[in-house]
Amino acid sequence: MIWLLGGYMWLFIHRPFEVWPWLGGLHVERMYMIATILYWGIAVDKQWIRNRLNLAFACFWLAMLAAWIASLWYLPYVNIVNKMLAYEDSYGSAYEGLFAL
Repeated sequence: MIWLLGGYMWLFIHRPFEVWPWLGGLHVERMYMIATILYWGIAVDKQWIRNRLNLAFACFWLAMLAAWIASLWYLPYVNIVNKMLAYEDSYGSAYEGLFAL
């Protein structure tokens, strides 16, 4: 698994689709990461690590969601929150709306 992640980092740093533009349309990084996630989901032994930090993160996200829903500005920012949760593309443009407030 560590070698697969290393391969993704190589793709991310060296960006071969900038050298060979025809690779850009193939979305090599995206396909490689999808294959890595599928491999991780099928082949790697997984177990849930129980600690208090998981509960803290869950409470934090629930508090943020409750505060956003209870806010007076709930409706204007529905699209921004949806973009943040959907993670539209791999270059961070999903967060552009958040900083354009």
